[in-house]
Amino acid sequence: MENNIQTQKAGDNSTQIQVEKIENNYGMGVQEVTQIVKNEIDIALKENSLVAETVARKRLNEFSEIFLPKLVKSNLIECFSEPAIQLFFRNTEKTAICTDSRNCYEILSEILIHRVNKKEDFTTIAATNKAIEIADKISDDALLFLTIFLCVNRFIPNNGNINQGLQLLDNLYGNILKEREIPYSQNIIDNLEIVGAIRKQELLTYKSFDDFFPDLLDGYANAGIDTETENYQKAKELLKEIGIDEKFIFSNSLIEKHIRINVVNREQLDKLIITLNQQEKVNRILNEIYDLYDNSNENKRNAKNEFFRLLNNYTNIIKVKNWWDTNIKTCGVSITAVGKVLAHTNAKCLDSNLPDLD
Repeated sequence: MENNIQTQKAGDNSTQIQVEKIENNYGMGVQEVTQIVKNEIDIALKENSLVAETVARKRLNEFSEIFLPKLVKSNLIECFSEPAIQLFFRNTEKTAICTDSRNCYEILSEILIHRVNKKEDFTTIAATNKAIEIADKISDDALLFLTIFLCVNRFIPNNGNINQGLQLLDNLYGNILKEREIPYSQNIIDNLEIVGAIRKQELLTYKSFDDFFPDLLDGYANAGIDTETENYQKAKELLKEIGIDEKFIFSNSLIEKHIRINVVNREQLDKLIITLNQQEKVNRILNEIYDLYDNSNENKRNAKNEFFRLLNNYTNIIKVKNWWDTNIKTCGVSITAVGKVLAHTNAKCLDSNLPDLD
């Protein structure tokens, strides 16, 4: 195994930025961006006329060492030649100076990457500009509250296997919580409202966890198709029309003698067929099969009960469920575009498996 050892030496108050060497055959290179960042640090310190320059320089240096590798990894080096991006970076530095939180540096870096990716989107520009202004003005508890709130509403598994999908979701919640209890207090709500991350809507209420969660994952919680009915035969005939073997698309439902399509919910049928030919026809037929699911009240109820029983095996999901039903149903708040930027970027910093902010 080849060892990769890097060392740095620099004098007092100098700027050290270390980025793994990557070849770039087009546009602006890593060294050029590194020099720009060094210059921006000097400009930021001069503009703010800080007495505590050593501390400020150390913070900006640490922030840049987190940000630059992300920029390189995302193949966005050349985008830094845009004056608007450089100015955005300068504004981000102002927040970085005010905190020594590595987590805040990670969040600022992710926001910067998002801003670079969406440089023509005015909504993104407005949301990210505001997000970097307030990133250091949210308490850790408020950020955790905001992040879990967003995750419950925004992220679902992409795995059609029920147990594997629920485990993915449980892992996500666990990575964010890190064995902490989910906070809720009026101070948190006030903090988030003041900075514009949430919006109070007094008449807004949310469904209980048991009411909305099975609908969110209806591909798991539905009864499926009764294999002893004519509907099952219809489903098999429909699959023959598109040349798909049932063993590649069906698995057992949560109740006996029933099968289900391997998706999290109906909306993911499109993703299931993305690699197949005749996509429009396949999509239509899979939706027709979904319509053959057992709609008897008893079997639908049995499937949901089994789904709830299964949830008890996942500690973090149950923790979120209890928090939701205790605090969120009547909290009367919604997350703003700015709050979504902060919550999503924080979640991605804590769980790299999450998709980029869109």
